[in-house]
Amino acid sequence: MKRNGFVLFSILAAILMLGGNAFAGAVGDPSDYFTIYYSSANIAGAPDSTVRVINDGGAGVPLWAAIYVLDDSEELQECCACQVTPDGLLSESVDQNLTADPLTGIKPHRGVIKIISSFSDDPTGPIPTAGLRVWGSHVQGTKVTLSPGNSVIPVVSGP
Repeated sequence: MKRNGFVLFSILAAILMLGGNAFAGAVGDPSDYFTIYYSSANIAGAPDSTVRVINDGGAGVPLWAAIYVLDDSEELQECCACQVTPDGLLSESVDQNLTADPLTGIKPHRGVIKIISSFSDDPTGPIPTAGLRVWGSHVQGTKVTLSPGNSVIPVVSGP
């Protein structure tokens, strides 16, 4: 158990250090570091979300998407590196791929996914480089719960 904790701590420390360095490039061009959220994951009856990664081909070589999945308590749940060839597309299911085998054994329902565009296939030591683009679908709940004391005021339009 101590060994797993040390490995998780080391990986998380690397993510945080690289996250700060990734934004040190040109303002408005964080194309080597991406964050996206997920919600309603691993809930029976809820649709699955998808994260998509493309290699824009600018580097002319395959790049690696170093992927880190964190839960809503900011704990690292999974990490991996997936190769994306030039002009290639990587599509990952949040339920079936990205949160299917969490380190804690408890499948998370919501959290953050961080992706680093890298030359390296090692998620514990990515080499940030521009070239990947990331986006994803989001599942939203349909039930609205108000806090006690709050009320909904109907909006009336027209005369």
